[in-house]
Amino acid sequence: MLNNTEQLKPFIDGQVVFSTKHNYRMHIQYRVLNASGMVGGGQQQLIFSDTNNSIFQRYWQRVNTTVVNVTTKNGIIHILSAGHDFGFGKFTSKYSSQ
Repeated sequence: MLNNTEQLKPFIDGQVVFSTKHNYRMHIQYRVLNASGMVGGGQQQLIFSDTNNSIFQRYWQRVNTTVVNVTTKNGIIHILSAGHDFGFGKFTSKYSSQ
């Protein structure tokens, strides 16, 4: 099981993971942003992707994290960016047109 960014660093193209409850296929990719001209000197970030059961990335729904590796007593938390509809894109588009 992947818990923190250290475990994801070796996977340049990301890693396919499965949800614990429904065994749903997802993708996680680690990257480091640039900061003030320093390549790779910025914030760490994870990109979580709902693959929509496709191998083609253009069909994936993605969301970035704003904070990673928040350690708690029983796990590690990665905070998603505000305003995302991750996992609910099809649901919200279906009902917003009514």
